[in-house]
Formats: sequence, C-alpha cells, structure tokens
Amino acid sequence: MISRDVDMLFLSTCDANAVIPAIIECTNAGVPVIMIDTPIEDASSVLSTVCSDNYMGGQLAADALVKAVGEDATIVTYTYNANLVAALRGSGFIDTVKEKYPNVTLVNYDGNMPVTDTAMEVMEDILISTPDIDGVFCINDPAAIGCSAAVKSAGKSDQIKIVGFDGSEEGIDLIKAGEMLGSTTQYPYEMGKTALEAGNSYLSGEEIDNEIIIDVGYIDLENLPE
Repeated sequence: MISRDVDMLFLSTCDANAVIPAIIECTNAGVPVIMIDTPIEDASSVLSTVCSDNYMGGQLAADALVKAVGEDATIVTYTYNANLVAALRGSGFIDTVKEKYPNVTLVNYDGNMPVTDTAMEVMEDILISTPDIDGVFCINDPAAIGCSAAVKSAGKSDQIKIVGFDGSEEGIDLIKAGEMLGSTTQYPYEMGKTALEAGNSYLSGEEIDNEIIIDVGYIDLENLPE
C-alpha cells in the first residue's frame, strides 16, 4: 500500500499489536493510519482509533446479569487480559460489580483464549470446582457459546445465566433458545462509517480526535433485532 502511494490506510486487525511494525513503516512514509475496532497500546502511533466503548459494554453486562441473578449471587467472569479490548470489557464488568453490588461473589477466570472449544472445557472445570454459581460473564460471544454448551450439558441452563459480548448471530440464536441471557452488542457498520468520515475530514484539512468511541448496547429477549 505504501508503494502504491496511498493517502491513508484503515486497519481492522485480529491482533493490533502484531501490526505495529507495519504502522511504524506507514508513519515513516507519511501515510496516516486509522484503526477500526482494535486499538493498539500506544495510540500515538496512529492518526486515530475508532472503536466500541468496551468498558461501557462490560458495565451494561454487569447491570443486566446482576439484575437477573440477584445481588447475593456468585458470578464467574471469563476474561482475557492479554488483549486490550478484552481487558477493557472485563474491567468494566468487574469494576461495576465491585462498586455497585458488593455482595456479589466474583470468581474470575483469566488467561485462556476466549474461543468456543476452550471456553467449554474451562466451564466444565469450573462447574466441578465451583458448582453453585448463578451467572457467567464472557468477554465475547464465542466464549459465551462454549460456556453455554457446558452449562447445558450439565443440565444447569435454568440455574446459570450467561451474558456474552458481541451481539453475534450465534449469540442471538442462544438467547432465543433460552441458553444465554443476553449479549452486549457492537455496531460495526457505525464504526466503519465513522472511520471513513473522520479520514475524509482529515484529508480535507480538518483536525480529528486521536480516539473516537462508539457507544454499545445490550440485547436480550426483550429487544432482539428482527
């Protein structure tokens, strides 16, 4: 892209930190970079980052899950602090519970990749070591789907409420089936649109913010999309 003399580069990556060397090359070549969805730790390396309010998403999930399971519940948090986005989601959830619902017991499980197969195995182990749990928060829907499968297999879908994060089609299907309580939802179309508008403003000579945050929402059976 640099050799083609592009005016700007938009990046949406699975591992934002892995592309930092490429971002530095762009910066050295005078090509501004706008990140979409996945921020990097040193935001000064890019022109702007357009992403969801991941911390807010964790907050919404905390309020919804505690409302469903009660303020004396035991809740498992499936987090993944090796990833900045995932860490923000987990922090939003945990901080909210600690500040607003001090009687909730949190059982935090961090460190395993939040993918379906791994999450299912982790949840199976948790159900053995901590059988009397009331709720589970996962930092993405793939992990929530894996946890849901383990909970269903254990015959505890009615006992344990699960909240994910993404608002994916698979997550929505499980919400409809009663196997997930809900999911924080992102608005990827809005992220892309906002990034393009910001890039156009910059190329037109205007200043743009280094960080542009897009609000998130929460979906459950009461407000599922059509």
